[in-house]
Amino acid sequence: MILNILRKKEMFSALVYVYTQGLDDFLSPLQILMDATFDAAVECDIFRKCNSEPTLNKFERYGSKTILFLQYSLRNKSFPQGRTLPDGRLLSIRSQLMHFLLRENYSPLSETNGHIQATGYRSQSFPYLRILILLDSKSVLETLSLALDSADAQFAGSSYMSSFDGLDVEVDVDQFEPSDAAKNIQVVSPSKVKAFKDAERSKDDSVLCPDRQLLIGVLSSIFLSDKDIDSESLGDFFDFVAKYLVKGVIRVPKSLTTRVLSRVAHAPTNILSARRSAQEKVLSLLEALPSNSYDRNDFLSIVEDASMNRAALFLHRTRDFGGVSSPSSPSNHILHFIRAIECYLEDYDEEFRRGVFTFIENESTYLRGGKGDALRNALRAKLPHLIQLDVIKSALMIADLYMDQLEEAIDSLSSEEPMQYNFFQAVFSGELAKVDTLSSNTIKERFTPQHQKAYLVLMVKFDPCMIYHFLTSSDDYDIEFCLKLCQDNEIADASAYLLERSGNIPGALQLILQTLEERMMSFKKVVRNSVRVDSATLGYKGRRKLTSDIEKQNEIEIRGIKQMLFAALELCERNSSTEQSENGPQLWFSILDRLICAKGFLRLSRELPHHSHIISYVLNDLLQLTMQRMVSNISLPDLVRKITTDHRSSRLGEFREMITSMLRTYSRELVVCSNAIDAMHSDLRCLSLKKKNLKVALIELCLLL
Repeated sequence: MILNILRKKEMFSALVYVYTQGLDDFLSPLQILMDATFDAAVECDIFRKCNSEPTLNKFERYGSKTILFLQYSLRNKSFPQGRTLPDGRLLSIRSQLMHFLLRENYSPLSETNGHIQATGYRSQSFPYLRILILLDSKSVLETLSLALDSADAQFAGSSYMSSFDGLDVEVDVDQFEPSDAAKNIQVVSPSKVKAFKDAERSKDDSVLCPDRQLLIGVLSSIFLSDKDIDSESLGDFFDFVAKYLVKGVIRVPKSLTTRVLSRVAHAPTNILSARRSAQEKVLSLLEALPSNSYDRNDFLSIVEDASMNRAALFLHRTRDFGGVSSPSSPSNHILHFIRAIECYLEDYDEEFRRGVFTFIENESTYLRGGKGDALRNALRAKLPHLIQLDVIKSALMIADLYMDQLEEAIDSLSSEEPMQYNFFQAVFSGELAKVDTLSSNTIKERFTPQHQKAYLVLMVKFDPCMIYHFLTSSDDYDIEFCLKLCQDNEIADASAYLLERSGNIPGALQLILQTLEERMMSFKKVVRNSVRVDSATLGYKGRRKLTSDIEKQNEIEIRGIKQMLFAALELCERNSSTEQSENGPQLWFSILDRLICAKGFLRLSRELPHHSHIISYVLNDLLQLTMQRMVSNISLPDLVRKITTDHRSSRLGEFREMITSMLRTYSRELVVCSNAIDAMHSDLRCLSLKKKNLKVALIELCLLL
């Protein structure tokens, strides 16, 4: 009587409570709710937008309550209170509810008078699941996931045959772990099918949920064939299928797999992190699927259109690259090899990009020998990009693969001169030798004088400050070519060094000193043109940025001046011992004269005090550096005599600090030498006493014997 009243008054929450708590019946209230939902679907427009109405209609209320009841029950909770159900009851409840939802035809409740004719939505295939999907597909799929994701859920195995690639196979998902997804599809014998069916019958059917493969088949028939399913709901279904494809518990036809991948790959990814997350999902899907369960060309087109380089790399790498028996044509082999390299190079993570060298090394079997000529030729086009990524690893790769084609490999870099220079720099500078001496020596042996000249030309173009260091640390180069190259490009220090090697030492020093004066004048202009910070028009950050820019510009000019000074000092050090005694010091004094007279030709007296102070400070620093280097090559009296005689008209107070510093240094050197002599005499005395004691002990021993 109570149930009749509750049903008549449409008090379905109370009705569910009476059935489930009083009668321990979970199936009957679900059938009643479904009947109410079917009836409401006839009365209401089930496709109206819920947001357009302030309240839910009957179809939405009853359908939502049905879904909510299912979710409570599958979570082992009573509806509507949410209390935990008795232990062990969930297994049978889950089985009953899932089997009911997957009924192919409508079945009226036995308690109703007569039979309700299956019309409207009741007459369609799988009516219970279909009507709920039309109401809220996302919630229905989430409800089904509660059963599929339960750790204690037991599912019936597939006892039907499916067809993949023309082979009749049995899908038995319960016999494998998700990690063995690639083995889920296998050809089986008729005897194995019969044994499997017998084993399934022996299980307790009351707790077995429907086969997951069957569930996916039913959902596919609804979502893919029903025209009332909108695109958003179809996308939710594809996400649902992708989830269980990754777990390896289901398989679907190739056409559906392709649509699932397309959905995952083209999900809304306006944010960088979202795009990367989508790519990880695609990779998980590709790794879980057997290679024969999808069309690789379709998948490759999808992931490349979505700019998913890692997913595309997975497909390119798993292509059959190899060997004599490879069905792939040579052109396809080269295409996938080069595209795999491009996928590495286009990735956002630098560490991942460096994996391209490991990939090339793993493919080196196909790159060596006559059959690998086509691959090596194609790889040459990528050498500039590889060198830009890591010049040392690229050089090692060139040493390994291109020793017989070194000229062609270097020529392939001619279109990217900075990369060609980086390659030469790694070899000539010794950076490669620090990693692999054998590879470095092998490449150097194949280098010709033309390669060295090309290296110098590129160095002048991209790093002119380094050419002086290269010339002073090497001997094997064409002096005339280098001198013309440096003079044409106005590289003073390198030109002076080459003049020195040619025997024109005065000309070399004169060139350096002339360039030194030019750089001093340039520094004066920079200091003079520096804009004073106006605190009234600039804020704190503006003043700080402007000051920082001025300091950086000044540092660049000062660094250039010191570079020329050091070149002059090194020239003097190299030639002091070889020149005659009266000419050796003259080289040093020429530098000193230029520095002391610098204030005159710079006309600092006409500059602003602030500017004059900056320039004077730099000049004093240059003088001190010069005199510190001169001390070890020229006697202190000669140096002091030079200053006090030739520059007696200058203000000696400017030299006071330098002279005092040199005298202190000279005094310290005397103390160090004196202490060293004392230590030596002390050691000699100790050794003499020890030797004497040994002789006495030996004599005493001989006397005793």
